[in-house]
Amino acid sequence: LDFCAASGGLFDITIGAASSLWDFKQKVVPDAAALAEAVKHIDYRLVELTGASPGASLEKPPGTTSNISSPATLRLTDAAAALDLGGIAKGAIADDAVGLLREAGVSNALINLGGNVCALGSKPGGEPWSVGIQSPFAGRGTLLATLPACDISVVTSGPYERGFQTNGRFYHHILDPKTGYPAETDLAGVTIISASSTEGDLLSTTSFLLGYQAAFEMLSARHDIQAVLVSTSGEVKLVGGAEVDLL
Repeated sequence: LDFCAASGGLFDITIGAASSLWDFKQKVVPDAAALAEAVKHIDYRLVELTGASPGASLEKPPGTTSNISSPATLRLTDAAAALDLGGIAKGAIADDAVGLLREAGVSNALINLGGNVCALGSKPGGEPWSVGIQSPFAGRGTLLATLPACDISVVTSGPYERGFQTNGRFYHHILDPKTGYPAETDLAGVTIISASSTEGDLLSTTSFLLGYQAAFEMLSARHDIQAVLVSTSGEVKLVGGAEVDLL
């Protein structure tokens, strides 16, 4: 919720009112009127949360397993509103997996949840892990670049990950909360390198909604992350001195 507010609602966990109408497996485009009605019920300020520590999920030390420090109560003040945590869940799971491994005494591990990679320590021999960045313009497994990783999260995502083509138009799964339709963006891929995989998820989604140049400016203002942005024309921008080997 803190990040929803900080992003001005670009990232909004109440996107569920619209996302529930889409079926990317069955290639179903929602009825335009139904989608327009759903958008009226997208607003993170409809979420009433009590009994949780403010900002706990972003302020907790990386690798700890508790997202909130005490039981919380959540209520939606609009009966037609719905939560969709798909834009953050995988990152939170990855961070908690790191925490569980650390608590178990594991010092070297690589967690790959498909798009979310967490490097715990280095390789057993002391070399950093090597993480590949998927090319947005080729089949799965074709790399755009590689980067060294040690005690870091690498989140790579793009419109190409989940979508379908119909009537000459490509529909992808990153929805604009203002329209309920897939975001119109000139970003083809984004990789966020940060201490928190949860934050990597948040920033990657917001980047797509902002677009190539605005995302570059937003991420460049941060001093705790690195990023790789790929435009739909194939241009690559590195943020924060990201150490990558372009292939």
